[in-house]
Amino acid sequence: MSTRPAEPTRAPEDDKGLLRALGELPTHADDAADAERRKELARAAFTRAFAAPEESWGARLARRLAAAAVPVVLAGVTLLYLSWAIGAAAALVP
Repeated sequence: MSTRPAEPTRAPEDDKGLLRALGELPTHADDAADAERRKELARAAFTRAFAAPEESWGARLARRLAAAAVPVVLAGVTLLYLSWAIGAAAALVP
């Protein structure tokens, strides 16, 4: 493996031409009314995307019960597996 630095792919004088061409590009003039309108549109889109929808009490209850049931079921399955594994290991020991 070589530890030499990689050869540059472009000559430095090419960069000067690119920078000059970049400087010749027109600038973007942004007025306050357009900026404020875009901010309001962005806020409205964000609110629509992330606002919590109205839920009935039954849907909220079901969601909370499901969220609580997942860790309880996971802990139960883990305890069952551990009890089986300890019983199997104890049965192998004379």
